[in-house]
This record gives sequence, structure tokens and C-alpha cells, in this order.
Amino acid sequence: MLEALGCVIPTSNESKQHSVDPISEMPAEGKLLLAYASPQQTLVSAMEQGAAPTEVLTQWVAHTKAMIECFKANRKRVVLINIDAARQHLSQSAITLENHWQQQIELPEGQQSDSQYPPAEANPYYWMLATLAVHQSQELPLLLAQLEACTLPIGEPATPPIQEIDHLYSELTALFQQCESSQVLAQAHKALKKEYQALETQHTNLLQTQQKDQTAINNVQAEREALQRQLEKEQADHAALNASNATLEKEHTTLQAAKKAQEIVLTNASEEHQLLLEQLHLVQEELERYITAGKEAASEKVNLQRQLETHQKAHQKLEIAHAALKQAQQKDQSIIKEVNAEREKLQSALKKRAAGAYQD
Repeated sequence: MLEALGCVIPTSNESKQHSVDPISEMPAEGKLLLAYASPQQTLVSAMEQGAAPTEVLTQWVAHTKAMIECFKANRKRVVLINIDAARQHLSQSAITLENHWQQQIELPEGQQSDSQYPPAEANPYYWMLATLAVHQSQELPLLLAQLEACTLPIGEPATPPIQEIDHLYSELTALFQQCESSQVLAQAHKALKKEYQALETQHTNLLQTQQKDQTAINNVQAEREALQRQLEKEQADHAALNASNATLEKEHTTLQAAKKAQEIVLTNASEEHQLLLEQLHLVQEELERYITAGKEAASEKVNLQRQLETHQKAHQKLEIAHAALKQAQQKDQSIIKEVNAEREKLQSALKKRAAGAYQD
């Protein structure tokens, strides 16, 4: 009997039984067994599998209408049974069909007892939704009445699972409280998520700022190292300038000493020149006296003339020496000026570098 109402197509080729889709084309001969489940049980099974109850109920209505039309068109060979009632009274279902068709029906071994199919324990929430969906449908009462009129009675009607209303109410109340708590938690989670996003954005901005600051620090460090190298170089140059300045100081001191010695020599030469001039004047005066007197001894005149020439030659030599001393003095003064200028440049450069090093 459809594999004890498991609705599996028999594999035996001698069997005349078939599992029929009421929408497809009906066989022309043979007896037809149409089994259906209650709309509540169908909806509960569908919801347990994740299907939408409204769509499943629409399909159930269409299939049930097709079954009823098939039954009305083939009353003599079609039997319509409630599969839930038949499963609860399996042996009685076989006897009822044997009597109706006047044909013996053998059940599979191990499935002779009604205890093989106890009433299923339905999910109370799914059953409540299924009952509400059936109650809200306007066409189901008439369709269920037609279906019951076409169904072959088998034992007692199938009893729906009994629900403890108070327990279900307590569970629903607890569920609603959990839902409210979940909504509060969801709002808190949403707020925390926004805060986290804000903190994450702030963290990203801080990372970018830190990267910029690190880049600036690296640049400053590089500039500092470059300035440190420049300062070391300038310190080395400063030391070299100090050494050069010390050398120039020594040269300047030497030149000053040479200048003083030349000044002493020039002073001595000037004094000797002045003395020679005075002596020349005296000689000239004496010669003039001799010339004015008119006559002097020729020998004395010659001697005086020779002395005069000797003094003139000595005077010329003194003049040449005096000119040479003046040139040397001028050259020394030029050198001293150059040394002073170079010294002032070095001192100015040292002051600038010292000022730059103090600023660094």
C-alpha cells in the first residue's frame, strides 16, 4: 500500500499500483489511490525545510482541487485518503481498502503494527502559524469540506498534536522579551559599530598623521645630519683659518719688526743725510768765502773742490740709499696693508661661522 504510505513508487513490474501526480495526465485503466496531508501538517513540514508558508499553501490548494476533480471524474476507480489518518491506523487502512476494492493488500514486513507511525510532534510555533494561515484563508473551509466528503473514512479522524497553551504562551512571552532584548542589543551594537567606525576612521587619520610626522621627523633628522656634517666641515675650516690666522699673525709680527728696523735704518740714513747736507752747506759757505775773498791757494782750492766732489758723491749715494729705503718702506707698507686686509677678512669669516654655529 504505497510502501506503507511512504508514497514510494513500487519497484515490482507485476504491481498494478501507481503513485499519481494529480496535475499530470491520469492513467486510462486501473485503480488509483490519492493520498493527501492536512494543510497544517503540509505547512509545518514546509516551514521546517525553510519554505515560505504562503506559497506552499497556494500549491496545496491547487493540488487539492486537482485531486477533487480527479476523484469526481473517476469515482469508480479512485480512492482518496487522508495520509495522516492512514499512518496512525495503518492496519485499519489496509482492511478498509481491501473491503472497498475487494482486493487483498499486503503490507511490508515489519510494518503491520499501528505503533510504527505514532502522531508526529509538530513544532508548536510552526503549527500555530500553519493554523493561523489556514484560518485566514477564505476558500479553505469549503475546499476542506469537499475534501472530507470525497475522502474514504479510515478509523477515527487524525488527531492534530495537542499544544499546551499556557506553556506556549510562556515561551512566546520569553521569546518576545528576548526579541526586545535583542533589539536593544542590536541598537547598542549599531551604536558601538558606528563608534567603532568613527574610532577606526580616527585611527586611520592618526596613522596618516603619524606617517606624515614620521616623514617630517626623518626630513628634520636628515637636515640635522647634513647641518652637523656642515658644522664639522666649518669647524675644520675654522681650525684651518685659525692656523692660517696664527701664521699671518706671525708674519705680521715679523713684518712689523722688519718695518721698525727699516724705520730705524731710514731714520739713521736721514740723520746722516741731514748731517751731510749741513756739512755741504758749510763747505759751500766756506768755498764761497774763498771765492769772495778772491784768491785762495790753488792747492787748497783743489782740495776743497775734491772734498766737495767727494761730499757730492757721498750725498748722491745717500740720496740713492734714501730713495731705496723709501721704496722698501712703501713696499713694506703695501705688504702690511695686504696682510691687515687678509686678517680682517679672516676675522670676519670667523665671526660669521661662529654666529652660524651658535644659531645651529
